Amino acid sequence: SCAKPVIATGYSGNVDFMNQENSFLVRYRLVEIERDHGPYKKGWMWADPDVDHAAECMRRVFEDRTLASEVGERGRAYVAARLHPNTIAEVVKSRLAALDANLAAASRA
Repeated sequence: SCAKPVIATGYSGNVDFMNQENSFLVRYRLVEIERDHGPYKKGWMWADPDVDHAAECMRRVFEDRTLASEVGERGRAYVAARLHPNTIAEVVKSRLAALDANLAAASRA
């Protein structure tokens, strides 16, 4: 939301709001976790980032400041449009109305 170019692994929750147009997504491969790491348990899958690709993204941001600014601005605009409290409130309001309608229909049945 600060119009800064963001570099992150192209996997998991951050891709709910990051994409190829508004971020620099780092390639990854899924690997099985060999031992527990905090809340992450042995046997679960982990997105192991491609370190060379991450470095390439960092170089690109450093060397092409115009592109970095453009991508950062697209990220800011995306977050402002889709994650603004008023936008989220409308989504929640709509969902609650749908749930209420379903509950009313079920109680009539």
